Amino acid sequence: MSAALKIEEEREWKQEQKQERISPVTFTTDRTSSGATVYNVNRDYITHINVNLSPGCASPEAMDQMFKHIHATYSTPSLSVTRLPRTCEPPSDQITTTYLAVDPLYNSAILSIAEVRAMIGILQIMMVNPMLCSSQYLPETLADLKRTMTLMELAIRAYRHTDLVHSLSRAISIGVEQCRGLLEELTLNLASYRHSLASGALNLTRKYVWARAGQGSTMDALDYKLRKSHSSFAACLLALGYAAWPELKRGQLGKDTLDELAKFYVELEQESTSLRHIKVDTVIVQDHLGRDLPVPMIFCTSSQDFHVVIAGFCSGLAGDVLIQRGNYRILNAGDQVIDPKDFGTLFEPGMAVTMSILFYEKVEERQGIEGYSCPRCQHVNSRCTGWVTCAKCNGSFKISPEESIVSPETEQHADTDFIPNERSLFRKISISKYAPTSRRAAAAAASPAIANMAPSEPLKTENALSDGGVGDVALDVDDIELDEANMVEMNANTADVGFGEETYGMPFYIREKGTTNYLTSNGCRRAEGTQIIVHPRKNDFEKSAQVFYIDSYGALYHAASGLAVDIVDDVPCLRQLRPVSGRPNPWSHPLPEFSFINSQIRVKFLSDPAFPSCTDDLYPNGSWATKTFLLASNNEKDFHVHPISDFSRWIPTSDMEDSLSYDPKKRSEKTLRVLVERRTKDVGGARTSWEIVPK
Repeated sequence: MSAALKIEEEREWKQEQKQERISPVTFTTDRTSSGATVYNVNRDYITHINVNLSPGCASPEAMDQMFKHIHATYSTPSLSVTRLPRTCEPPSDQITTTYLAVDPLYNSAILSIAEVRAMIGILQIMMVNPMLCSSQYLPETLADLKRTMTLMELAIRAYRHTDLVHSLSRAISIGVEQCRGLLEELTLNLASYRHSLASGALNLTRKYVWARAGQGSTMDALDYKLRKSHSSFAACLLALGYAAWPELKRGQLGKDTLDELAKFYVELEQESTSLRHIKVDTVIVQDHLGRDLPVPMIFCTSSQDFHVVIAGFCSGLAGDVLIQRGNYRILNAGDQVIDPKDFGTLFEPGMAVTMSILFYEKVEERQGIEGYSCPRCQHVNSRCTGWVTCAKCNGSFKISPEESIVSPETEQHADTDFIPNERSLFRKISISKYAPTSRRAAAAAASPAIANMAPSEPLKTENALSDGGVGDVALDVDDIELDEANMVEMNANTADVGFGEETYGMPFYIREKGTTNYLTSNGCRRAEGTQIIVHPRKNDFEKSAQVFYIDSYGALYHAASGLAVDIVDDVPCLRQLRPVSGRPNPWSHPLPEFSFINSQIRVKFLSDPAFPSCTDDLYPNGSWATKTFLLASNNEKDFHVHPISDFSRWIPTSDMEDSLSYDPKKRSEKTLRVLVERRTKDVGGARTSWEIVPK
């Protein structure tokens, strides 16, 4: 009986070993509506599902139902299958795990961190033999770097459902790629020296060959560069320490996210003692209460991220409602307002700026006052230009000399913003005057008659009063001209159709300013690789090929083909959206972000657009990651178009069929040429001005 049991146990053990040797099978369903990848390791039993859904494709409630359905469908193995424990993990009651890709850069950053951490582990094993490394500090550097990578992964996972995930993922991805290059160089150096060492002459080689070949200096140089890389990662982590409050105090994030954030900050606090020597690049913002707030530079490139951090610093304090609403201005050292669109270009490490609270007041509220009434204590001060320091309370305030046009929502809040107990605490206050809605409506109704009037002639027009009657409203021509100028400015601002958050997905045309040329695909083609050019519109077929739209991540799409606009070297072309690999390459990488500011179509790269074989130094010193670029027409510079063969080393087997349709035909005429150039001015010029025309 005992022998029979032993034979049975041995048979079962062999069967388990056989099952464990079964290689995982991957089923790729990227062309399905769910775009899922399934890893099947135990016959027909699924233990891991990755579901990649484009943000905005469905409501949160619909996504929740979708995941519940997936879990119910794939959680239960077939009746004939007994689940076997995986060799890489202990048995668990958790059957299936489903992950949602929140941001296109999130998965790329996670994979990059995992790969770099694995590279560090391999290097640490290689360096166990002291003969392979002459650097005294390199092992310690690698250990610090590996520990920091673990914290970075913990941080990005904790922040994946927050407003800061995009900027955080981008900063981490760029840093990890630079670190990967250094580790690859170190690996090649170690491997090269290892193969050159004969087992019988290790000491002799180390003493003479390394000294002549400069191996010691090479290792020390790499150690220095890796330590700088570690410092940049540590600074990023410490920057998150500055921004702990905005997310931890937001209950709508969900308990799991809050728990992950809390865990991250506990780990960061434990590690921070060893990072005290690390300097974090910040912009110092003196807020409305006089506090100096250090805002990390990684959150200063985007006005949205900057607002999240500022709102977090001010949460629960006087004026927090106004700040959450965006009623504040950022001023430079000369007390001039900094446009939020220029934060990314004007802010520099160590720069000091101030913040003022912005209030809106009707024009009538200050008419008849000889001086300027302080918004805190109501003391009347003498009129002067610029900022006024109140003689009574010593606070600063400024009243805009011109009228502003405000939204109905802003006008609705204007009368409720007066909170005396809070106003007395604000160090700086900006007052922006606006005309009431009824007056602006009267001015708009009267505007067609302005051209026929004498400059000093008062205008009378009928206007519906609040009680439903009709009366005469007397307006000065100067007032109407002021309102008209403001309305022209407002209309100019709304030219950003298709580039604003409220208009994502709306179709539009992009016209070269002052011409009849429109941005379009070469020959109206819809194939991947097609060059983007400018061309006059001749018929409806060409018109349909000139329609574009922006998605919620700032990617520009060609509506007729459904393909995105990518930049290869400096050439815009059509590109199919693909999953981003752990290491971006010319075939698979994050798409650039497009924005429309001051008539310029600006381009922000999330990975290096230059082809490895490109001989032109298009983006020296990694400027693709630190500078801003734009689309320019009529370029003097020639360009190169890459055939599909140039991409072959990066194309996976699953994409071979798609690659057959790649069609990069070149149009080199200067009048049709559109390329990416470095931005040197804040407004569009002769070749860099565009117009957005709603469809």
